[in-house]
Amino acid sequence: MSDTILVTGGSGGIGAAIAETLAKQGYRLILIGQNSAKGKAVAERLIQSTGNPEIHFYSVDLSLMSQVKRLCAFLHKDYPKLSGIVFASGTLSTTRIETGEGIELVFATQYLSRFLMTRELAPLLPEGGNIIWIGAQIPPFVRLNFENLQLKQGYWLPRAMVQVQLASHVIVQTFARRHYPHLKINVISPGVVQTALVQKLTGPLGALGRLILPFIANLATLPAQMVSSLLNDPVLGTVSGAFFPTPKDPHRYTHIDYPLDWGTALWDASLKILDDRDQP
Repeated sequence: MSDTILVTGGSGGIGAAIAETLAKQGYRLILIGQNSAKGKAVAERLIQSTGNPEIHFYSVDLSLMSQVKRLCAFLHKDYPKLSGIVFASGTLSTTRIETGEGIELVFATQYLSRFLMTRELAPLLPEGGNIIWIGAQIPPFVRLNFENLQLKQGYWLPRAMVQVQLASHVIVQTFARRHYPHLKINVISPGVVQTALVQKLTGPLGALGRLILPFIANLATLPAQMVSSLLNDPVLGTVSGAFFPTPKDPHRYTHIDYPLDWGTALWDASLKILDDRDQP
């Protein structure tokens, strides 16, 4: 049986491009997305175009931790052996929105679901298995605001994105160094890619994005090729806890290096948010 890769955000954009690249290489794919119709259409299209029958789509709202937990339980039962996980899902909102579970939408989708899935699904991966977080470059002067992780005060989309990306870097470092040193857990930047997320943005930020992105955006195939390199390139076989800043050069990376107590504090804060959500 082919190696099995889980790809979130598989119903469009970067996730769908990653799925297409890996489908051509013969991987069995588990695609996760919220839009059932789009996701099933992507899976059917890839089966037809690549001749790979092992492409499976499941509809899950990754902003809801209850659905993420059910997904993890299902995967433990039906797909007990994974070779890799690629987190490519995302969302944008110019206004602060809380999910039905009381968690800020961007934080829930792009950070907390990934944290929960990494903890729950890492035991399904073999030694040397890959967990790849699609992320972004972080300005060196930025610090995590542990008192306001979900931006209950001062929400602004660029601030929310920086907070989520920094949290992602810090927790990937913590996973790689402290909890799963036998796995390869890294963050890669896709560069600037024009996806449907930007098209849905409202207000000045959305208008600006739609104006300039056509002139500066990379094709989604670039980060897809980067993911393929991390999965298959023997030169990268031992790299973990690293950030890859450009999809144009898979051998350019820096090791993530934040204070270890940030990781401890973020780990504890993440678990507390999950525990609070579970309280009646």
